[in-house]
Amino acid sequence: MPRQVLAAYAVVALVAVVAMAWLGVVPGDDGAQRTHDSSATPTSSPSAPDSAPSSTSAPPSDDSAGTTPDAREHDSDAPTDPSASDTQPSVDTSDTSGNGDSGVEVLPTDPETTEGLPGLDTKPPDTKQPLIDLPLPDSAVAKDSLAKGFPRKVLGPRKKSAIVTSSVSPAADVNSLQVALVATTRAGADAVLRDYRIRLAKLGFTETDAALPVIGGSSAASFIRGDDTVVVTATPGADETTYTAYGTLHASGS
Repeated sequence: MPRQVLAAYAVVALVAVVAMAWLGVVPGDDGAQRTHDSSATPTSSPSAPDSAPSSTSAPPSDDSAGTTPDAREHDSDAPTDPSASDTQPSVDTSDTSGNGDSGVEVLPTDPETTEGLPGLDTKPPDTKQPLIDLPLPDSAVAKDSLAKGFPRKVLGPRKKSAIVTSSVSPAADVNSLQVALVATTRAGADAVLRDYRIRLAKLGFTETDAALPVIGGSSAASFIRGDDTVVVTATPGADETTYTAYGTLHASGS
C-alpha cells in the first residue's frame, strides 16, 4: 500500500480519536459506549422513601388495622392472661342479713355497746310483774347507808356515790311502798339522769314529759310503769352533784 494512503488513514484515525475525546465518548470494556462527564448527575434511580411499603410486605392484620403505633404499644403492655383478673379485689355481695337484701352486710350487734341503752333489749320487760314483794318492810330511815328493805335494784344509788340518807315507808292498805334516797357524786347532773334513765327503762319504766318544779339549776325526770312512779332530781354543785330519787312502788295484790 502506498505511503500516501497509509498517511491518509492515520490522519482520519487521529481526527476520529480527537472528535471522540472532544465528545466524551469512549469504547467500554464490553463494547458499549459510556459517557464520562464528571459533572453529570448519577444515573442510578433514587431510593424509595423508608415509609413507603414494599411490594412484598404482608397486609396489616385485622387486630392492628386502624391502630396507631402508640396504641399498639399500650395494647402490648396489657395483660393477656385471663387469670390476671383474679387479682382484682372482689366484692362480697352475699346476703348476710338474712332479709333477702343481697349485697347488704349487717354487722353483728356488740353487746358491750348496746347493753343498758333504753329500748334496745331484745326481750321487752314484763311491766305486769311487781318490782317489790309482800310482805312490805317496816318504816325505816338510814344515814350514810340504805334503809332496811330499800329496793336497791330499782332506786339504789349509782356507782361511785356517797349516800346521805335513805328511807322506806309502807302503806299496807294499798300494798305500796314509798322510798326516798339522797346521795352525792362527782359525776355531772346529766350523767346521773342518764344512769337512772337506762336502769328504769330496762325495768319497763317510761319517761314522761311532765313539767317538774326545779330550783337552783337542778334537772329532773319523771318515769311511770303501770301504777309505779319515780322522780329523779340532780342538782350540780361546786365539787359534786347532789341527787334525790323518790318513788312509789306497788306489790302484788295492790
